[in-house]
Amino acid sequence: MFMNERADDNVWDTLYNTAVEMAAEFDIEPVVPRQVRRQQNRANYQMVDPKQYWKVSLYFVFLDHLIGELQSRLIDSEGRFLGELLLPSRLQDLSDLTTTAIYDAFSADLTDRQAYDQEIKRWRASNNKIHGMIIIMS
Repeated sequence: MFMNERADDNVWDTLYNTAVEMAAEFDIEPVVPRQVRRQQNRANYQMVDPKQYWKVSLYFVFLDHLIGELQSRLIDSEGRFLGELLLPSRLQDLSDLTTTAIYDAFSADLTDRQAYDQEIKRWRASNNKIHGMIIIMS
């Protein structure tokens, strides 16, 4: 959705016009910051039009950062969300495929695949015993 909005000029036009209207209430006119030949502390976009300057220097930078964070924290880390299947109440949903996906997602933190597999077996066995005891007691 954000990538589509980034490509849609109407979204930027609406945001910019709203900002200009809000600034006008305080007698602030849109301007481009002073340009220098050698800029060290911020990007030095060579633009004269304030609308284009703020689009490139603020809007695109913000959206690109937001899209990158969403990508790295949610989409690229999808395997890490499978870790919730290791909760005792969710162990029955754990399959060999998801066990492998969880190991792959956390492989940097785990030292030995065989030890991991043995631990999963122990968790399943103890969970089955507890689950069986609950059924008998009911």
